[in-house]
Amino acid sequence: MLQRVQSIYLAIVFISMTVFIKVSVWIKLSLDGTCSLLLTPYAVIDSAGRHMLFPYNLSFLLTFFILVSSSYAITRHNNRKLQLKLIAAINFGLITLMLLLAYFIKKIDEISIPGGLSAYKVGIALPYIAFIASLLAWHYIKNDEKLVNNDRLR
Repeated sequence: MLQRVQSIYLAIVFISMTVFIKVSVWIKLSLDGTCSLLLTPYAVIDSAGRHMLFPYNLSFLLTFFILVSSSYAITRHNNRKLQLKLIAAINFGLITLMLLLAYFIKKIDEISIPGGLSAYKVGIALPYIAFIASLLAWHYIKNDEKLVNNDRLR
């Protein structure tokens, strides 16, 4: 059934990763305000509008993998063991994405505008929200699996 609690949590994972693609993650401004760098899930954009794609598009590929996996996990509601494997893959992808974003921010901060001001944007919180939602979905799927196995023993 699609109205189960774990389907709602998987939908939260899907929605947060969809929003993650649209928003920025981090910004760095020079002290005089003439130069800026903006980290998005698919590129780094400088103040002249140039996009530096590689290796920053790896976060977009991970996000796309998480989107596909979460949508497939929602539709496979009748196969809980497959859902658990998909959620394990989603969790691995989310942890990798969070580490990758931290690495990119550190790397850009070191090589870019010296003495500039940096700030995190709303996009940095979305993978964490998706990770918590996927852990909750995993918990409820495990509870369903326990209930089904207990009922069959009677």
